[in-house]
Amino acid sequence: MAMGLEAPTLELVLIGTTIDKKFLQICIKKVEKLVHRNIHCLLLDEEQEKPYLGSSRELFLIWEQRKS
Repeated sequence: MAMGLEAPTLELVLIGTTIDKKFLQICIKKVEKLVHRNIHCLLLDEEQEKPYLGSSRELFLIWEQRKS
């Protein structure tokens, strides 16, 4: 959707260690009903980020918080 392509599934990758998984699941279920799409969510820690994502150009960054 972000790139203008229709797909039955939205792929969501979240990177961090303080993600409230229960709340995330509640939000995903609500959004799936609103957008009529399945959402596949993958949670990674910072060490897994580079090996998994590499230098992919097909990513769409929504939000980023850097440590201060």
